[in-house]
Amino acid sequence: MLNHAALSQVVVWQRAAGSAEVCAFCAIDKFGEQHLLRLANHAGEPDAFEISHSEVEVARDAAGQRGWKIVAFVHTHPQHPPELSPRDARSFARDTVAWIIVGTPTSSPCQRTYPSRFECSG
Repeated sequence: MLNHAALSQVVVWQRAAGSAEVCAFCAIDKFGEQHLLRLANHAGEPDAFEISHSEVEVARDAAGQRGWKIVAFVHTHPQHPPELSPRDARSFARDTVAWIIVGTPTSSPCQRTYPSRFECSG
C-alpha cells in the first residue's frame, strides 16, 4: 500500500495526465521509505497502459543503483475504482511483483494492493 506522500504524488501525476492511466514502480530503500519511479504510458487510449520493455529495464537499473528494491507496479484508473480490469488481470498473472491500483474517479482516491503469487511470506 502506498504511504500518504506516494499516494499524493500519484494523484498529482493523474490530474496532470487527464484520462490517461499513470504508471510507476514503487521501490523501498534500506530505511523502508517508498520511492516512485514513473513510467511513461504509451497507450494511445484511455483505460489502458503500455510500457516499453527498455523503460522498465532503465527503471529497474536505476532502483538497483540506488539500493532500492522494487516491490510493486502502480497504475491508476482515472475513471474507475481500483479493481483489476480483464486486461489488467491478464498482465498481472504474468508479473512477479505486487500491483497497486489507485482509483481516482472522485476527489477521494482509493487504492488496492494485489499481492504477487510469486511473493514469499515469512
